[in-house]
Amino acid sequence: VSFEVFPNPNTGNFNFRMGDLIADRTYNWELRNTIGQIIDSGDFVPSGSDHTESLSVRSRAQGIYLLSISDGVTVLKVSRVSIQN
Repeated sequence: VSFEVFPNPNTGNFNFRMGDLIADRTYNWELRNTIGQIIDSGDFVPSGSDHTESLSVRSRAQGIYLLSISDGVTVLKVSRVSIQN
């Protein structure tokens, strides 16, 4: 599975793009702070093998966060996201 977060660093608005997904399957994303607390989460269902999702977490404090993507059972990708206000 290919995975990209952009722009990174950002001001709280960013996108992630994934490839090689199974269409019509539900995937989950979680954004965690550095002590592991989930601060935001959601899901998406790609219509094809590639998918881009836009996230807005402008109300969050400046810092490093971890964005994880799973298929509901297995974590597929994890990426650091830097928010700079």
